[in-house]
Amino acid sequence: MNELTKEHFDQQLKNLVTQTGLEAAFDKQAILINQAFQGHTEHMDERFEKVDQRFDKIEDHIERIETKVDKALHTEYINLEVRVKRIEQKVGLKPIKQSI
Repeated sequence: MNELTKEHFDQQLKNLVTQTGLEAAFDKQAILINQAFQGHTEHMDERFEKVDQRFDKIEDHIERIETKVDKALHTEYINLEVRVKRIEQKVGLKPIKQSI
């Protein structure tokens, strides 16, 4: 059996965790956690920036589509107006006055 000597106790005391050692380990762990969160935050910021850019492109496309649809509807309206006037003239109807 091992003898309980001063050297044995001194060796065992060196193996025990001290408050300073515990604080150092805690600080190190806190730094690692903070770095992980920073990396995650930067990654998410990049992803959100890409999503914002895509939304901007979609909004631009929607605006161009709306402009084209408005022009097409206006052209169709003018064509229908011309056709109705021709029909009225052929049939001999008086045009209805619009109150706009």
